Amino acid sequence: MRSLVALRFRIIRHRVPLLIAAALLWVLAFSYVAISSRHAHQDSQDAGLGASWRSRLSAAIRFRSAAADDRFRAGAGGSSHNDGADASGMGIAQPLDQTGPVDVMICSDQRTLGGMVTLINSILQNTNTPVRFHLVTDVDTVDHLKAWLGKYFSEPALDVRYILFDGSRVEGKINVRGARQELASALNYARYYLPELLPSGFNGRLVYIDDDAIVQGDIVELRNVHMAPTHVAAFSPDCNSTDNSYGNFLNFDSDVVKDLGIDPKECSFNAGVFVADLRKWKQNQVTEKLEHFLVMNTQVNIYGGGMGGGGSQPPMMIVFYRQYSPIPDEWHTRHMGWFISNYYKDKKVKRAKLLHWNGKWKPWGEIGKWIYTWEKYFLKDPWQDWKVKRRVVKVVKVVQKEVTT
Repeated sequence: MRSLVALRFRIIRHRVPLLIAAALLWVLAFSYVAISSRHAHQDSQDAGLGASWRSRLSAAIRFRSAAADDRFRAGAGGSSHNDGADASGMGIAQPLDQTGPVDVMICSDQRTLGGMVTLINSILQNTNTPVRFHLVTDVDTVDHLKAWLGKYFSEPALDVRYILFDGSRVEGKINVRGARQELASALNYARYYLPELLPSGFNGRLVYIDDDAIVQGDIVELRNVHMAPTHVAAFSPDCNSTDNSYGNFLNFDSDVVKDLGIDPKECSFNAGVFVADLRKWKQNQVTEKLEHFLVMNTQVNIYGGGMGGGGSQPPMMIVFYRQYSPIPDEWHTRHMGWFISNYYKDKKVKRAKLLHWNGKWKPWGEIGKWIYTWEKYFLKDPWQDWKVKRRVVKVVKVVQKEVTT
């Protein structure tokens, strides 16, 4: 009898772990079924109710709103297909060649030619990296420019392409509202046509700099600025230094502007210095989009009447709205042509890697700020046609005669 009881006890003792394991497996199986059922229910809710947030997110990261793209294709004949572009409509990120020459484009005519030469000199003085200059000018200026550069730079030291911009390309397409009619210069809009001005096989990065600037850092740093994979270009947000907003540039009373879905309080950016990826510029038909809004402004008051004025910047602000990477502040210290007073401290100006005299007061004019910082790189015109203007202050010495009585 005792042996029978002992046998049963041993059988039960060996079966207990098996029973516990079976119970645990049953619990896990039940949990899996419950979770799967809950996920299936949640997926059905997402399909029916939650899909809208995904579509809104997708729309938010597009190059422009769907409505604006539809109007663009209808009005400008653009295509919705971009070869090599990703699903969001932006170009696929390409590997950056950080070892090759830095490609720099500058545009200038006879009025600002000394600024172009000064900028070139400042770039070369502060880098050991080869630089390829793409100099855009007009037929009346090109010989003067060649003579000026030839006076100071030999052929091997200066890798340059001279590009003549045909002003008829923008004839009848410009309407500058406001006092600054110099912004209607055809060369001010050459930056829209980068693929046409550069060699057809050029698909790398290009640094564009206005001719009223100088570079105090190594230009290769600007060329290699970080850019998001889906961004075509990098600009400097303007709220860092001033209270510039889209509302200062665009006419938000216009139905065209309202339909673009742009926030008037959004920080603007300065289009006088930027880095562009030419492959993605072409893929996204940026030139066609810029020209579309340029022409539209001659038909409808879209921009130019506000505090920010018109010129070439507003169409770029529309096309690149919330779709650009930031340039570090030290690589675009700007608005130096707007403020006569000590807006910047000496330390900031010395530390800045690029200084930009955008605005009315140019560094070669009669009055301005930080003019001697600019003059360090100025090279005199061998033709003596282009001269720096400085206001001469005459000091009148008053001699008091002592009258004795």
